[in-house]
Amino acid sequence: MTSLEERVEAWVVVEPPGPGDAKFVSQWLSSAVEADRLLESYYSINPAFLPSLGMIDEQFAPAAMAFVTMWLKDLAAFPLNLIRSEFTNSFANMAAVGFFTLTGDRYQMTVPKDLKVETIANALLQLAATEDVTADFDYPHPERLVSTMTQQAALEWVRKLNSLTWKHRVADRDALLAE
Repeated sequence: MTSLEERVEAWVVVEPPGPGDAKFVSQWLSSAVEADRLLESYYSINPAFLPSLGMIDEQFAPAAMAFVTMWLKDLAAFPLNLIRSEFTNSFANMAAVGFFTLTGDRYQMTVPKDLKVETIANALLQLAATEDVTADFDYPHPERLVSTMTQQAALEWVRKLNSLTWKHRVADRDALLAE
């Protein structure tokens, strides 16, 4: 079992595409809506699946909107505390499905290349498997499913990315995603 003190340092840095990339936003949000549609259909066909998720209840579209809002607030990159954010579970699930892609130490916002309900269901089951059932309440540990860093490292990455011009940052992002 992980203590809260150990978990306080579970941060990620998310790097969005360039400012004003409306095409990306449209594709990203449409993919989130499609993920929700696929999941709802899966629930109706497989009613025993939902109880197997324990406390995990996922909707992709609201989380996608929240992440776009974070992007628009901090155009170059934003840090996310995986212990304190209400979108922690969503981040882990969305990363597993392809909405976030790890490049080195940070995550890039990406449109999933091949959105499949099996991938979504597996991501939810993986998160449910991290629930700490020995505690007084079930508590998932999404930080076990993604690559994290300390708060200091996250803030340093954000500072570095903010120091670049947006064109240079986006060119670097594109090169990372092409690898």
